[in-house]
Amino acid sequence: TNGAVITSDTSGEIELQAGGTKIATVKSTGLEMASGKDLKNSDGKIVTNTPIVAVKMSGTQALSEATNTTIQFDTKEIDTDSAFDTSTYKFTVPTGAAGKYFISVNARIDAKANTNLDLAIAAILVNNALVKRNYVAYTANYIRTGHPVCTAIYTLAEGDTVAGMAYGNTNSNGGTNLLAGAQTSMYIHKLIG
Repeated sequence: TNGAVITSDTSGEIELQAGGTKIATVKSTGLEMASGKDLKNSDGKIVTNTPIVAVKMSGTQALSEATNTTIQFDTKEIDTDSAFDTSTYKFTVPTGAAGKYFISVNARIDAKANTNLDLAIAAILVNNALVKRNYVAYTANYIRTGHPVCTAIYTLAEGDTVAGMAYGNTNSNGGTNLLAGAQTSMYIHKLIG
């Protein structure tokens, strides 16, 4: 009633072979594919959660008052498939990597020297079109710095581009800044499935 149970020897590992060739090893920590072998699902596609991208800004970026602005992610922390361009600030889905993706954009928006931030927005752009945004309004309770975070699971095709966008509005029309480092960042990875 429990199906087949295969028990390893004292090594604690089970080696899977086909035609005398090692395919994978079952270990207590999981399944490890042999060198040059891939784990594939029923339609023949390789099971992987790459590409993975983590990017941030190296310096402060000025935002014009009440203007949608592409975030200038110019520093890569992770880019498994060399799919993020730090000159255009965009991720491009590589050939063979279409599918569902988790996307997150964090924007630390600062009203410079004044406590007058009225509205802060972080958004996700796909092929230069807005697909998701998250905004925080501080009307009548102005603050100095806001930190909206926008996340989405989105189906992307080969060649699609993803970018982050920010928007800041103050009650003094003085413009805002995006703060550098991990405070303003974008994370993208393909979902398995």
